[in-house]
Amino acid sequence: LQGVTALMGGQVRRGIELLSQAESALRISGDRKRLARTLARRSMGYYFLSNYQEGLNDAEEALAIVGNESDLQSIRALALRARGVCLHSLDRTTEGLNDIEQALDIFQSLDDIPNTATTYQELGIIHRSTGDLESAQSAYMKAEGFWRAENNPYRLADLFNNMGVFYHHLGDYDLAVTTFNEGLKYARLAG
Repeated sequence: LQGVTALMGGQVRRGIELLSQAESALRISGDRKRLARTLARRSMGYYFLSNYQEGLNDAEEALAIVGNESDLQSIRALALRARGVCLHSLDRTTEGLNDIEQALDIFQSLDDIPNTATTYQELGIIHRSTGDLESAQSAYMKAEGFWRAENNPYRLADLFNNMGVFYHHLGDYDLAVTTFNEGLKYARLAG
């Protein structure tokens, strides 16, 4: 848990270090479920550091551990999303989108609102980068709906920053400024 907290708090290298310690202990104990979750989480840490191949390796190992076991679907979805963003970053976008869309389906079936919103946001980023602007906007708007319902200022700040970049990319500078200001408002609320 400390590794995830460090990752989410911006201490990515420390988070990976802590998750690596947990990984070693979990391999010894044989706790496959927690090992798979740890690998999926560390995969995202590697992604944050632009170490996409290491992230891909962790995500694939996590997927191999969980297989299609019904009680491990939340971990499967985490690993699929992690693999998807890493694949996209390795210029394998079609494969990455497929993984992220599978993850989204699983998160929605589990009524996992925070991970559903995060996955929509990832889809928005990827669609924007591929030029599919209609799909990007749709994904961003869905993420916004979830984050507003959750009243999560940290995630809304991050989302509005991404949306501001999106509107800037479209050349809609007034909307980009408005969106960036909205993000700034939520960043201040988040502390």
